[in-house]
Amino acid sequence: MIALGKEAVLELEEGKEAAEAALTVDEKKRLQAVLSFGWQIHSDAQTAAGATEVYRIEPIQR
Repeated sequence: MIALGKEAVLELEEGKEAAEAALTVDEKKRLQAVLSFGWQIHSDAQTAAGATEVYRIEPIQR
């Protein structure tokens, strides 16, 4: 998450690899645009413009 200046929390347990980071909606869109093939961003809530929310970035297939 260097490009966004954010530090992600890494989950490194085998089979559950993921990163979690607090992002604004604009930061999430920027990350989606450059995310490697096979990865996805999850979130359960709707975020208001300018607010941050914790997103989980993980592989599509496990």
